[in-house]
Amino acid sequence: MLEAELAGKDYFGGDSIGFVDIAAFFIMHVYGVVQEVKEAELMTQEKFPVLVQWLAKLEANDLVMECLQPSEKHLAHVRARLSVLDEEAASKTKAA
Repeated sequence: MLEAELAGKDYFGGDSIGFVDIAAFFIMHVYGVVQEVKEAELMTQEKFPVLVQWLAKLEANDLVMECLQPSEKHLAHVRARLSVLDEEAASKTKAA
């Protein structure tokens, strides 16, 4: 769905970054961090070429990148959070 919406455009709104681009970028960025932590390849160039190109374009934008946490800090936070979620899921499985 997102691939089709971006097809033939630089950004969701056309030629310039807009609200949808910013919101979607941060969601997709977090998704990418989770992929890295889980060592999974879910969003690849082969599966989503338009989205991957769009992400790269936004990651090349200094202003956008200034709004992100430092990569290692973000990775540490996501690792810790996923660890807690994994522990909770394991304890529920044992209780069942």
